[in-house]
Amino acid sequence: MEPPVRNRVRAPKRYVPPPEADPEATLAEYRRIGGELRRLIASADGLDWRRVKTSLPALPPMLRAIVRMPLGARFALIMAHDRRHLWQAEQVRAHAAR
Repeated sequence: MEPPVRNRVRAPKRYVPPPEADPEATLAEYRRIGGELRRLIASADGLDWRRVKTSLPALPPMLRAIVRMPLGARFALIMAHDRRHLWQAEQVRAHAAR
């Protein structure tokens, strides 16, 4: 997940934004989700992040019930994924400036 991206993976169709997506609305949603993530991390204070297990919603339903990830690893994965998206946005902006 960490940038710079070495292995490219296509996003599942349900995660691909529509071509008519409004950049301002997308940025507002990105910020809203970031705030929610900060609140979730703060609310997890005092939990054992190694013992609390989470499911992965991006997995197919059958695997979701089986594959579990420690909460701390899940938070780390989400933050790495976020850095990847920011890196991708920087690449698009740099390419558009040419």
